[in-house]
Amino acid sequence: MNSYNIKLVYDYGTAQEFKEMVTHTACLELFTRNIHTTQPSASVISFESDSERTYGLLLLANDSMYTVRAL
Repeated sequence: MNSYNIKLVYDYGTAQEFKEMVTHTACLELFTRNIHTTQPSASVISFESDSERTYGLLLLANDSMYTVRAL
């Protein structure tokens, strides 16, 4: 099974707990749009397909707490 990941890049010094909470909130936002994800780490989101990853990148790109990068 392929894994399609994005990384939420936070400012240097951001607390690990804060990263986990914000990343989890992003996963919930994606779930409300019928995009199923997993969260393998505090700042990585995994998608089931490339098209869902692309859609997720677009949905999450306009947040001021992080920048989004495809892995």
